[in-house]
Amino acid sequence: MKLEKFEIVFLIISLLAGIAAISSPEDHRKIVRAASNNQYPYPDPYPDPYPDPGKPRLSIYRTSGNPVSSSTITFQVFFSEPVIGVDVNDFVLFTAGINGASILELSLGNIMDNEYYVLVDTGTGTGTIRLDVPVTASIKDMEDNNLAELPYTNGESYYVFRGYPDPTPPSVNSIDLVWLSPTSASSVDFTITFSEDVTGVSTSAPFNDFQLVTTGVSGAAITAITPVSASVYTVSVNTGSGNGTIRLDMPVTASIQDLSSNALSGLPFTTGEVYSIDKSGGPLPSSPTFGDVPMNHPYWSDIEILYANGLTAGCSTESLLFCPEQTMNRAQSAVFMVRSNFGNSYSPPPAPWTTFGDNFAPGPWAQPWAQGMFDAGLTAGCSTSPRLFCPWEEMPRFQAAVFGLRMKYGISYPPPSGTGTVFADVNGSEWYAGWVEKAYAEGMLPACGSSGGKPLFCPNDLVSRGLGAYMIVRAKNLSMP
Repeated sequence: MKLEKFEIVFLIISLLAGIAAISSPEDHRKIVRAASNNQYPYPDPYPDPYPDPGKPRLSIYRTSGNPVSSSTITFQVFFSEPVIGVDVNDFVLFTAGINGASILELSLGNIMDNEYYVLVDTGTGTGTIRLDVPVTASIKDMEDNNLAELPYTNGESYYVFRGYPDPTPPSVNSIDLVWLSPTSASSVDFTITFSEDVTGVSTSAPFNDFQLVTTGVSGAAITAITPVSASVYTVSVNTGSGNGTIRLDMPVTASIQDLSSNALSGLPFTTGEVYSIDKSGGPLPSSPTFGDVPMNHPYWSDIEILYANGLTAGCSTESLLFCPEQTMNRAQSAVFMVRSNFGNSYSPPPAPWTTFGDNFAPGPWAQPWAQGMFDAGLTAGCSTSPRLFCPWEEMPRFQAAVFGLRMKYGISYPPPSGTGTVFADVNGSEWYAGWVEKAYAEGMLPACGSSGGKPLFCPNDLVSRGLGAYMIVRAKNLSMP
């Protein structure tokens, strides 16, 4: 039997219009032939008369994971052979703990697989929804046989929940240092990571969910708690005065809960990372030197130390500014690198400066510093053919790690091998992996966050002038003179 083109078009349009168009065995056979464009490499699977394989059977499956919290779910229905008369009224819902669930839509899936989909509104409440086929179902095969084994109640069911029914209580995964230790900073941060989303974290004084444990330090206090996400928080701490250690704990009285009102477990938590506070250098100034770096700025002490050692004049001298949030470029890093290696009395070489072919017009001051850095063997530039320095290229953190280690150990310092085990975002295959792992271990650059219990380095994030000051102070072990 061969279908004419107009018959194929009519049947496909009928198929798209809805499953009600399949009302007879002959319709079903025609549509299957149309879907296959009348081309069969094997004998026609629907010869006339159609042989009866027996009563049709069915199976019903979920189409997504379980449990679910969505407002709708979909069941997948398979029949053992082609059937007709499939209607939304041939299905019923079995529910337990659910109110108002209803069948929304019946749609045809893959006709070659005798497949249908049933969309269901999950109603309200928490419990089970199963799609059944009652004894009154009118579905038949091509030889007018009714479905076998009705009622059908053996299909897969969904467990639908509202909110977060997880009975597992939350716990503290870690309390990590944001800055590296030891530090002379007046303020430091801790990152607290919980095992799941939590509520009830005390983000205003007196911050009763946390407590500081100190040795040798006086006057240390929690100053702020800032949510990073529903499961990660940052705790800022004033380091007070004196030398010693600061650890952030969580007492048994912490009132934090998860979203199912399960109380925080594993308290007291006393195994977080510890800051070593070292303020043994000269006293920091009693007021800020730069107009844009107040005393509560996270890099205030580092910038003051850098200035006191003559390694920076800031970014503006008319009104003394440091521009701590400004991204540091390679030209600025040249000044820091050369001065930190040779002291504040260093003067760059006089003209001519012919090594690098860059355009220094945006800042002619940078050219002698780039030349000085090259003459000292501290850089080969960013390109050797042609020889370029790339003075206006902004510096990412991985490049700062290289600069910092060379600043500390010299230009001939051999790069260590990367392990890929330190950071969640550095897998060890990167050429700079060993550099960033070593810089982190040396305390030159802090982590930028955490993921899966490991710190993040964020190698491509750009370095600010404030972070540059932090790195230089640690690379050169500077203190107030």
